[in-house]
Amino acid sequence: MTKKTPYLRDVERLDDDLILPSEMCSLGGIEYIDKRHAAVVEVLLRIPDDPYQYLIQQIDSIEWLIPHKDLYGKVFPVTAKDKINIVGVEVPGRRIIYLSPKLENATVGVRTAVVAHELAHIALKHKLRTASLNEYDQQEREVFRCLIQWGFEQEAKSHRASLKKRHFK
Repeated sequence: MTKKTPYLRDVERLDDDLILPSEMCSLGGIEYIDKRHAAVVEVLLRIPDDPYQYLIQQIDSIEWLIPHKDLYGKVFPVTAKDKINIVGVEVPGRRIIYLSPKLENATVGVRTAVVAHELAHIALKHKLRTASLNEYDQQEREVFRCLIQWGFEQEAKSHRASLKKRHFK
């Protein structure tokens, strides 16, 4: 028997909370543009309430960058009235969550883990740039533990395996 995925909220709630990438909203409701957008929805439906609420509070300082898989280049406007932490210093800016078109060819588990991984960095209030490799590695370990707490253990393991296969870790 397959384990049922526990959803903590529904898609309408995500829409009401204005947490979805703007290109997913239309007059008729939510549209899944591609597999990366579907992974964003999957993660946001499943993450625990405390980090979800924190992400809602932070959403004005977050830009989703999920370019169409056939797009070679484009200039995206990004305004920066909010402050973000870069290497321990508060500066005007926004955080951009980039989801590569290559994820369209990844497994569902890897796509889901990548989205959860990037959102975990924000929920854990990680620095955007670390001062050392040790600090970077520590943040990555914290994210992995966070994904397990959030219920994404299998997806996180799939992501790790894909990184090893591609010689990244």
